[in-house]
Amino acid sequence: MITCKLGDKEYFIDFVSLRTLREMKPALEAYGQINAAISAAAKGEAQPENQLSYEETMDRMVLWFCGLFGNQFTPDAVYSLYPVDRFMHDVMLAIMAVQQGQTEALSGFPTKAAAAKKP
Repeated sequence: MITCKLGDKEYFIDFVSLRTLREMKPALEAYGQINAAISAAAKGEAQPENQLSYEETMDRMVLWFCGLFGNQFTPDAVYSLYPVDRFMHDVMLAIMAVQQGQTEALSGFPTKAAAAKKP
């Protein structure tokens, strides 16, 4: 079972459907564009041409994440209730697990950041 807690509500799916894999392409492309932009900026290069807007990029990933959970919640709920510091990590974790057929690695969202080690 995979869960997603948004605010005071928790949503569940027993398995990831094949539809989730079929509908992954827009989210995967959006994430790839973010990575390409970050890489270009780190190298001091111009941003790649014909990029999606930032809003369209986020919308694609949020829509796919909603679909992962069978659209039990809306994109507005994700935008309002999902922690910003976990979303990009979590959506990529979900995309990689679905793409590689390793969905048993998924358990709960939002994930928790690793605890910092004290010196």
